[in-house]
Amino acid sequence: MRRAAVTLLMACLVGCATQLPAREPLSVPAGNGAESERQLVVTIRDAAPSLRAAPGSTARAYSSPSTYQGSAYARRIIAALERDYALDWVAGWRIDLLNVHCAVFVAHDQATRDALIARLRQDSRIESVQAMNNFVTSTRSTEYNDPYFSLQKGVEEIHVPGAHRWSQGKGVTVAVIDTGVDVSHPELAGRVRLTKNFVDSDADRFRMDRHGTAVAGVIAAVTNNHQGIVGVAPASQLFALKACWQEKADTPAVCNTLTLAEALAFAIEKRAQVINLSLTGPRDPLLARLVGRAIEQGILVLGAAALPDSEEGFPVGIAGVIAVADADSDDHVTSGSLRPTANTTPMRPLIVAPGREVLTLAPGGSYDYVSGASISAAMVSGVVALLLERSDRLREGEVRALLERTGLANSDQSRRLVDACNAVASIVHAQACTSDIRTAAE
Repeated sequence: MRRAAVTLLMACLVGCATQLPAREPLSVPAGNGAESERQLVVTIRDAAPSLRAAPGSTARAYSSPSTYQGSAYARRIIAALERDYALDWVAGWRIDLLNVHCAVFVAHDQATRDALIARLRQDSRIESVQAMNNFVTSTRSTEYNDPYFSLQKGVEEIHVPGAHRWSQGKGVTVAVIDTGVDVSHPELAGRVRLTKNFVDSDADRFRMDRHGTAVAGVIAAVTNNHQGIVGVAPASQLFALKACWQEKADTPAVCNTLTLAEALAFAIEKRAQVINLSLTGPRDPLLARLVGRAIEQGILVLGAAALPDSEEGFPVGIAGVIAVADADSDDHVTSGSLRPTANTTPMRPLIVAPGREVLTLAPGGSYDYVSGASISAAMVSGVVALLLERSDRLREGEVRALLERTGLANSDQSRRLVDACNAVASIVHAQACTSDIRTAAE
């Protein structure tokens, strides 16, 4: 049995099959994949045939000729159309509700098809003509068996599942310069390529650090392992580099020039493709030089725009760093890219991602909700890893422009909520993803 046309217009599925005179079947079923871009659907006014097949049956269902025929008039018109327009007939249906014969033809290419549609609309023998359309069901494009996925509203909000159809960040290295990471967490199994502690030699403390573990989980938590959560770039590889430490319980971790400089130099020397800096602080000439060197070498550096004055500081005050703010924060951080200059250079929108109550990893193989621009930056680092899997030569300006172009704008165009699916679709030249996410936070 040969599979015949399955994705015609819905109206064609309502009617009954008819069969044109027997001929060698074409190798292209109606509506099949990329070939549908060459197909067109024509309806012809037709008297009811004397015999009909059961509803839902399809033309050329079997290799032997069908006994069910369209009217002699329909068969004659179809043969004439093939001859007059250099078309090939693919399939045909009778649609009783509309009293028409519905036929599918294939043109030589999409451009030819589009030109033919315009000509065929002027042909008095034809009732209607249109391009073949394809449709998708409204279910998720990627299903996960991770039980906490339904709690990851931020991951769904930026359309990560759709992006995973094309990329999961395979082979891309992301340096997480932060506190330590629980490298024994089941969700990070096989994801941490190397670790380095620039603060002390306390291996136990390294594994119990919360902030770095949370950031690493957002970026690279394993998918479909029947536990936990879904990482934005679950096939990426991490460098877990400890440059920050927690001086007191329940207080933010701190870093200094020396530890950050050592970690940055290490990440550059080890050829990380992405550096995630989910931290903020004052201007620092030495660190700025190192970040500049990373950008010169094509490394993409992302930083958290977490404070109102962070545009002047480290790291987002450095040219070439992709600043990411919390889309859910009431604190409207302005990026240096948003401030008008004396020569009235157009302002660029700030890139934002979800950052409120994001479910991620916690030390000891557990999970917790974390908030802040640190998590937003990690989300976008994961999205960048997805892009690099498909195009590993992307530079900072290209990535920023892509995220701006494919992201969702707020009402005054000052912010762009990252859309992972649309960004990756743009790289692979696929049809843009259906966008049903909310407008970026005001």
